[in-house]
Amino acid sequence: MSKFVTCVDCKYHKREKGLNDHMWYSQYCTAVSREKVRDPVTGKMMYGGVNGLGQTYTTDEQHMHCRDINTDGKCSHYQRRGVVAPVLKLMTPGHDDTRREG
Repeated sequence: MSKFVTCVDCKYHKREKGLNDHMWYSQYCTAVSREKVRDPVTGKMMYGGVNGLGQTYTTDEQHMHCRDINTDGKCSHYQRRGVVAPVLKLMTPGHDDTRREG
């Protein structure tokens, strides 16, 4: 069974500061970005999305709300806050990293 994860513990969690920063509409997932599109009404460049009915819309919010991404506590984007991902060391052919000088 997968571990239940919460957005507030994730490195991608972003909270707008303010009076209602504890509310769902002030919490975003920066792991997912919306695509830039031109608003068909104003002509301004905004971010596009698709609602639950399959209709497209534009918004000035680049990232989606956490509640729309992590719907069941098993978010595939979750990375615990404060943990550094391992860095892959690329080896050049013929390079032996086990040799020590001296």
